[in-house]
This record gives sequence, structure tokens and C-alpha cells, in this order.
Amino acid sequence: MPHLSVDAIFAAAQVVTALQSIVARETAPSTTLVVGINAIEGGSAANIVPEEVVLRGNARWFSDRERQRVLRRIPDVARAMCEALRAKAFFTVEASTPVVVNSREQLKLVEEAVAAADHTVIVNPGPLTASDDFARFLEIAPGAFIGIGAGGPEAAPHHHPRFDIDERAIALMTEILVRTALRTLS
Repeated sequence: MPHLSVDAIFAAAQVVTALQSIVARETAPSTTLVVGINAIEGGSAANIVPEEVVLRGNARWFSDRERQRVLRRIPDVARAMCEALRAKAFFTVEASTPVVVNSREQLKLVEEAVAAADHTVIVNPGPLTASDDFARFLEIAPGAFIGIGAGGPEAAPHHHPRFDIDERAIALMTEILVRTALRTLS
């Protein structure tokens, strides 16, 4: 008798869709914001309406203002959708890091180290919606968050199931870090 139950899967599906309204209808097109549900856990059989579904996801932003707004709006939207469907939503932030902002001086030291290393090219992809706890270190001391290409143009991107790092990049990254450290100390 599914009509007597509260369908947590149906409610969760509506929440997943409704969360996109935060990006599509509440955020200026010139503002970078990503809100994504990347894991859905719930249900155990085709003929049983589950009483709980867990959604896991992340959000990416470039300003603390957006961070605060999104962390307020996600539970608002989820609770409103669930309430309309006789369900309840609970929201937990497991981790939230500030925006990574490189120090210009530290980044210049890294760029000099990269230029001194053989077979390297600096590529600036512009702002990235990567999320990393390195931002916490930057709250304590100036620094620079950098990445190194480790797979070539045909490689699968990070967090892709087929991602496979080219281990030759480890030596290059070590050289760049050592050169940066030596420049910092001199």
C-alpha cells in the first residue's frame, strides 16, 4: 500500500532537481556556483518503499558570501520540497573550506621555480572550482596552491573512474617544490 507511505526516494529525487534552482534561478549568470548531488543511498528492494534516503554532494564557489548563501539555501530548499511531500529533510555539513586565494608573492616564487625546471610550461586555467583544505593553511600563512599536469591531453580528469596518474610527474613536482623552497629560503 504505497499510498499510505511517505516515499523517501520520490522526495529525494525532487530535492535533487530543486537544488539546481539555487544555481539556475537564484545566482547571477556572472557568478560561478556549482551545486551537485553525487551519491544517492536508499532502498533495498523493488517492492519496499524505503523510509530513508541519504543524498551526498558538494557545492563550489569563489566567494565567502556565496558560501554562506548556499549553505543557507540548500537546507531551505530541501526542507521545503520534503515538507510538500510529507517527508523530512536533515542537512549536515561534513566539511566546508574557504576559497583558496593564492599569495601573489608566493605564486611568483613558484612560477620562477617552474621556469627553471626543464620541460615545464606554465598554464593558467583561470579560477578553478576545486575544493581543498589547503585554504585553511592560507588562513595562517601566505602560500600558493598549484597543480601539475600528470596525464596529458587524453587522460581522464581527476575524480573520474578512469583517472590514472602518470608517475613521472612525481619527480617534476618534487623538483618544483624543492626549487620553490630554495627560492623562499634565499
